[in-house]
Amino acid sequence: MLDPSSPRPLVLVSAGVGLTPFVSMLHELVDAGDGRRIWFVHGACDSRHHALADEVRGLAARKPSVRLHVAYSRPRPDDELGRDYHSVGRVDGALLAEVVPGLEADFYVCGPPVFMATVQEQLEARNVVPERIRSETF
Repeated sequence: MLDPSSPRPLVLVSAGVGLTPFVSMLHELVDAGDGRRIWFVHGACDSRHHALADEVRGLAARKPSVRLHVAYSRPRPDDELGRDYHSVGRVDGALLAEVVPGLEADFYVCGPPVFMATVQEQLEARNVVPERIRSETF
């Protein structure tokens, strides 16, 4: 559940099908006109395994304060950098530190259990307080 009282930016961090609940949240944020900056950071193997890609791109295009970053761990030859994905590799604390200035945000993480635990640990190692990191089992 998103904290509507927080003035901090939001970072929705997902891997695989973990993006599913975040797409619903993104719809709500875009439709409600939420003024906070939002980062939608997602990891997938490649375009064939990137669920709801067009829907997320469409939502991000509707709201200038939404920043989308997609990491493919194994892009296909026909996947295009800048069109289909923004970086090669996995979503982790280092990528989030690169994408989200200062890590001054509320983080919501959803995906496989090992992914969620790793991201939480790596964010805490970068001085993000645990109270600003929430996870969703899906």
